[in-house]
Amino acid sequence: IVLILIFSKEDSYRVVKIYELDGTATVTRDDTGEIEIYPNMVLASGDEVYLKEGLMTLKLDEDKYVYVEEDTRFSLEATGNASNSKTSIRLMQGAIINEIRSPLPEDASYEVHTQNSSMSVRGTTFRVAIYYDEEGTLFTKVSVFDGKVETQLVYKDGTKADPRMVEYGKETIIFEDDTNTDYLEG
Repeated sequence: IVLILIFSKEDSYRVVKIYELDGTATVTRDDTGEIEIYPNMVLASGDEVYLKEGLMTLKLDEDKYVYVEEDTRFSLEATGNASNSKTSIRLMQGAIINEIRSPLPEDASYEVHTQNSSMSVRGTTFRVAIYYDEEGTLFTKVSVFDGKVETQLVYKDGTKADPRMVEYGKETIIFEDDTNTDYLEG
């Protein structure tokens, strides 16, 4: 008896791995604690990643890349399969470039969240960086290199403002101080 198993692309599991690493990085998992990251390491949904120094590239599935800049911390949620993948990155410090090479299927999503904003895309290349000024004001800078990115302000109480699109070749800055969260115009 010969048993042949055939899986369609829709049945495949999500694969998220460290594609390249040139530097020092760790991953923190709820069930394991802190682990030193190594090339080709497979990440799990819920992992918190910290790139202390150097550069790192993550590969999600076969067509999504996250280029991580030095001194960056984020957590990653990746669920679903090829037809309904849900990717959510919570950027806590530093900067990442997101490259989604193929348009996402209708039931899929790719989002990047910071403390003061949320970005959603269908297929594009964009950079998200967060930084603080001397007074402690938080800034999220979104730069779009290809396609367009939907941004939303996220207020301290968790509510969100109406979406705003950032087009190819443009960028926007969102700030949050002690009293306000808004787009920085100018």
